[in-house]
Amino acid sequence: KRSTDRMLTTHVGSLVRTPEIMRGIKARMLNQAYDEERFAGDVKRGVAEVVRKQVEVGIDVPNDGELGRQGFSTYASQRLAGLEVQAPDPDWDFWATTDGTEQAIFPEFFQQYYKHFRYLWMSPEVDISDLPNRPGTYERFRVVAHDVLDGPVPGASHGAYWHEPFSLEAYYDAQMNLCTPRPRLDLYNPAWPVRARATGLAPAKVVADPAGRAGQALNSLVCEGSMICGGVVVSSVLGHAVLVESGAEVEDSVLLEGCRIGRGALVRRALVGPGAVVADGQMIGYGAAPSAPGRLAPSGLTVVVAPAR
Repeated sequence: KRSTDRMLTTHVGSLVRTPEIMRGIKARMLNQAYDEERFAGDVKRGVAEVVRKQVEVGIDVPNDGELGRQGFSTYASQRLAGLEVQAPDPDWDFWATTDGTEQAIFPEFFQQYYKHFRYLWMSPEVDISDLPNRPGTYERFRVVAHDVLDGPVPGASHGAYWHEPFSLEAYYDAQMNLCTPRPRLDLYNPAWPVRARATGLAPAKVVADPAGRAGQALNSLVCEGSMICGGVVVSSVLGHAVLVESGAEVEDSVLLEGCRIGRGALVRRALVGPGAVVADGQMIGYGAAPSAPGRLAPSGLTVVVAPAR
């Protein structure tokens, strides 16, 4: 199929298989008994449906979504003669044969992925208790789809949570809600954990300044690498590597990564951008607009932005 008017779209890779197809693939890969005729029918119906959906969304050159195949590497042995399946050596590191570039860049992702990779493509309706894991990996998670709009959040007393940061005020309000005793999105809910990005920074630190003035943080979230040294932070969110210096007071504010609040500065109901600096003794959120490129929003929210470099 060709076109001289526009670029045609296609798709490469696996699409979601039905539980019926997954049961047939699992049985075939484990050399278990299964109804080949029924499996072929399930695949035929599944391919027809997945092709229909591709056409429906505007794919010009649809494909079968690899519905009847367990994977491209194992499929080769089904199509080509002369290939023999061998049992792996007990000391063989399966992951050592893969390209290590992405693993070096995203080690935290791959550490989690290797522990539960075998669940990623498996429907929750399909039993996997008899499905072995890769050598050197561990069973921890089953990944399933969850309706975030209509389904209740596990472990939460309220319904679904959905937030669209369509404005600075909406983003600010969502951050402030995290500081309340019972936020809409509970970051500490063990039944619905939120996996934070690992930064490699030191833990957050709240300490007294050299004169003995205690640092304080109340109803606030303080990220890794941040330090409150003799300052006071109330009902605020501090991003990574934020510094609040001696005598500074921060209230109802969001301080993004790498910003600095100078000695004796006062910050109230403000959104302080990454790398921005509030000078010693400066007052933010007390009526006057900040210096450009910062601004005072119509809602009264003060936005502080780091000057362009």
